[in-house]
Amino acid sequence: MQEKYKNNDRIVFFNSDTNLGPGRGRNVLLEKCIEEWIFLVDNDICIQPADSWKALFDTNVAMQKGARIFCPKVFNVHENSYAIPHHFTKRDSTINMEEATTTITNYFSCCGVIIHRKIFEAYGNFDAELFAFEDYEFSIRALCSPMGAFEVYPLQGIELVHDHQVQQKKVDKKAVLERYDEDRIRASLQRLVDKHGIIFDHNWQWWTRKQVADMTGRSFLKKIKHILGRWYSR
Repeated sequence: MQEKYKNNDRIVFFNSDTNLGPGRGRNVLLEKCIEEWIFLVDNDICIQPADSWKALFDTNVAMQKGARIFCPKVFNVHENSYAIPHHFTKRDSTINMEEATTTITNYFSCCGVIIHRKIFEAYGNFDAELFAFEDYEFSIRALCSPMGAFEVYPLQGIELVHDHQVQQKKVDKKAVLERYDEDRIRASLQRLVDKHGIIFDHNWQWWTRKQVADMTGRSFLKKIKHILGRWYSR
């Protein structure tokens, strides 16, 4: 990857000798960049339309004065469906994550979101001790803070195509197992709960195991479904 883009002065690579995890890794990049708007996006995502998304984003910013967080629609090829927007609610010490019933929500997924730097200045960076649930914790932190929850706006006209492809190399399959290590994920969820003194039930195991199964090997029928999903997203 670095060799391919070494002559492109618009791309800068930062290397780490250790696996920082999603939250700490994003914090490093937040400290190194100076732009007002920051696009957090997974490396297995393509943006559509590729040639005009920036102009569309500028239009959204002009239309939504004061908005500081924008989320595009995300099509998950591996699930052959669009990601459902969610919303956090707080009742006493219980936090519930529910399907959003309004256009503007108070939760964003780090797989694809554009955030103004003022949000991080107000609420801080991601929790560096978390290896997972860093976007959950960030939204819950805001909800529980004296400032209250932030507002997340839909990004009209832009779509992200998210494709968890099957890994063929042993080193890549090992990386998948490390990314979805259940002990790390369980510890991250417990830290989130302890940090905010809340009750937050989340049935994450089925999702984690599905990601591992999908990216390290799958049945013939699942492969066909994956191919059809990629074709549909074009």
